Amino acid sequence: MLRESEVLAEHLELRVPPEIAPTVLRALGHSTARDMEIDAMVLPSSGWRHRAVMLLRWYRQRIGRQLGSRCVYEPSCSHYAELAFRQLSFSRACWLTIRRLMRCRPGNGGLDLLPTLKKGGRL
Repeated sequence: MLRESEVLAEHLELRVPPEIAPTVLRALGHSTARDMEIDAMVLPSSGWRHRAVMLLRWYRQRIGRQLGSRCVYEPSCSHYAELAFRQLSFSRACWLTIRRLMRCRPGNGGLDLLPTLKKGGRL
């Protein structure tokens, strides 16, 4: 049984500019489809990638919920970082994550994928 606050996001119709839709959806207490897709990915088997992904997921569960969903981008900053650490070198993932966090503020927003995904890659 669903509580009132557990309305499924795919049943919502948002009439807002596309660049702020992820922010509005998160403010209503929902995850975006892309964020849920990243959450459903299997953890890397071992090594630094495994530890980085575990740390990001811990952050989302413990700290991120207390701060509230404020990210203006799709996917959220922590999900973007998870993808970066899964696909890129440690230093490149750190650099892209820091750059993303510096851009994440009201006035920006919308779809922002990793550079490797912008060139026709999938997710």
